[in-house]
Amino acid sequence: NTARSIRDKDCASERHVTISFVGNSLGGLYSRYAISRLPTLLEPLECINDTAMEQSRIVIHRNLFCTTATPHLGVASHTYLPIPRFAERVIGKTLSKTGKD
Repeated sequence: NTARSIRDKDCASERHVTISFVGNSLGGLYSRYAISRLPTLLEPLECINDTAMEQSRIVIHRNLFCTTATPHLGVASHTYLPIPRFAERVIGKTLSKTGKD
């Protein structure tokens, strides 16, 4: 009985999971969108143990968000705020190789 009650409490408790997103280029934009839509809590999910189906909550912790070559600010001709051409060149020189993309 004691082992069963411990198992039942474990099943009924929260499950904590971590999730990481790594994306390149358009994959980085998809990752950013997915993170914005990802809930922090999923409930209830069924937890199967030896004797019964019980309810369990899943708490999602965001661990890592990493993107490479992702145009988070948009493309030069499609920005939210107009950036003067000379400012684009200064930013490009400051960022070196990455700024030339």
